[in-house]
Amino acid sequence: GLLWPRGEIAAARAAEAAGIPFCLSTASICSIEEVRAATKAPFWFQLYVTKDREITKNLIARADAAGCSALVLTVDIAMRANRERDVRNRFTARSAIGLSSWIDMVTHPAWSLAMLRGPKAQFGNLASVQAAGAGIMSQGEFVARNMDFSLDWKDLDWIRAQWKRKLVVKGVVHPDDAARIVDAGADAVGFVFAGGPRAVTPAEARRITRKLPAFVHRVGVFIDAPADHVRLIARAVGLSWAQLHGGESRAYAAGLGLPFVKVFRVADGKVVAAARRFRSSLVHLDTHVPGIAGGTGATFDWGIARRVGRFARVILAGGLTPENVADAVAAAAPFAVDVSSGVESRPGRKDRRRLRRFIEEAHR
Repeated sequence: GLLWPRGEIAAARAAEAAGIPFCLSTASICSIEEVRAATKAPFWFQLYVTKDREITKNLIARADAAGCSALVLTVDIAMRANRERDVRNRFTARSAIGLSSWIDMVTHPAWSLAMLRGPKAQFGNLASVQAAGAGIMSQGEFVARNMDFSLDWKDLDWIRAQWKRKLVVKGVVHPDDAARIVDAGADAVGFVFAGGPRAVTPAEARRITRKLPAFVHRVGVFIDAPADHVRLIARAVGLSWAQLHGGESRAYAAGLGLPFVKVFRVADGKVVAAARRFRSSLVHLDTHVPGIAGGTGATFDWGIARRVGRFARVILAGGLTPENVADAVAAAAPFAVDVSSGVESRPGRKDRRRLRRFIEEAHR
């Protein structure tokens, strides 16, 4: 919304049309309620925790009332992001408009006119907070002063108690999880490079892979990432496979230059024909949940996986737990199974006992 009138609404509608999640920031120009009124699909809300917990509590309640499907808790905001695109474009935030900006506005009259006709720039979600003042400059200063960088596990428990839907915690990873997984007898370790509560940076993944035995496969999870980006990470981390969760084509996958597994989200039996058309010897099946690219925690009809297994090796995912994996293996006869949230004690941390029990049950 800062660079185009009601830009968040336009972005949310585009994401809805493409069938991908849209995440609205606390510091957005359009408010939660405005985006909700302009869209049909549930969206995510990125929560910035303020020192005044009443403001945070109110934001959570508004996100809940709007039917947001996930709350994204930003715990890494204390660290300044390395925004490579901004560096390439020489973007800087300024309090005053310089000569180059005036020239840009004059040479782009359609954009300038649209911005002049648009609503006044302010953080819509903070418009009702009297202490934040009016106007984006005053509200920006308020956010900078009141952002809470001292979050701990008690704060997470407090937020969890108020939010009953999906909770995504950014930046929660730990190398010890890799050792636990290997000790439990797993054949592969996955690294998420596509955002979410289990996302890691290439540097973090590399620190973990250096500790893994050579026989353990390293799998990288990507969603519609540029091919060069995937190749760069694969070389830096030493990936064995690329797991593709987006709308990647067969030509894209074949051109990566490394083994891949294509993920299909299962809503019904139509996925069988889609997987066959992709012509891949290895297929990953996960549950289709609108607005969520993976990690749904929900199961699907395992008989569909058995049908796909007639022409491809199937990696089965979607809501698997120590309690149901034996039944899933019996029904689907998969090549392998994939688990994450089903063996976690909290987002991003694996429970050693549940992990070991899951592997034992999978091998029954």
